Amino acid sequence: MREWQRLERWIAQVVETPFTRLFAGRITPQEVAERLVQALEEEEQRRPDGVIEVAGGYRILLHPEDLAALRASHPRLEAVLTAALESAVRRMGLRLRTPAHVVLEADDRLPPHALRILPLREPQAERTREMNRVEAKALPAPTTPQPRAHLILGKGRRTFELEAEEIAIGRAADNDLVLDEPTVSRHHARLKRRYRRYVITDLGSRSGTRLNGFPVQEAVLRSGDRIEIGTVTMVYVEEAR
Repeated sequence: MREWQRLERWIAQVVETPFTRLFAGRITPQEVAERLVQALEEEEQRRPDGVIEVAGGYRILLHPEDLAALRASHPRLEAVLTAALESAVRRMGLRLRTPAHVVLEADDRLPPHALRILPLREPQAERTREMNRVEAKALPAPTTPQPRAHLILGKGRRTFELEAEEIAIGRAADNDLVLDEPTVSRHHARLKRRYRRYVITDLGSRSGTRLNGFPVQEAVLRSGDRIEIGTVTMVYVEEAR
């Protein structure tokens, strides 16, 4: 975990000036770094010899106007990000499956001042990832206990304990957390634990998902975060075991 945090800090330093100026405080360099590290973690594969491999290519998706402004003020940002990613990953002793490559792309489905980071897919990536999931089951469990987490809904009238690796949220009865409100989509959002942290993902809902007042597609949760799903408000809380 400490190594991933070091990588976040490294990338945040690289992107601090361009992203801070462009998004005027609405999105931080730390969030850019966190999203990129999150994508790295998702693509991690452990080889039979114990070496950990990660994907080398990533897409940073931005609203078209934001991308145009960013390219105008920092035309070499893709090259800088690519070099920083390659250097940081190698310092961590990981192996890149493909050469490091970070690209910036426009996505008009994103709102202004938002971003999304996705891996550049490699041939047969899905098959390789499934094999490594089986191998990962044989790995020893982490020595640090997983923090307890729960959601406080409304004004504290209801608490929902987060114990599963993945929690479906929505209006339909087959969700783990059912929110019987007309503003909530049948399958609205998902919570998934990644490396001891829960990540919330909007599942293409009608009314969207907001985190601390801002619309999000996907975000890592921190204790005290306020989540809005339709008109339902809840607070994410973590406690040490």
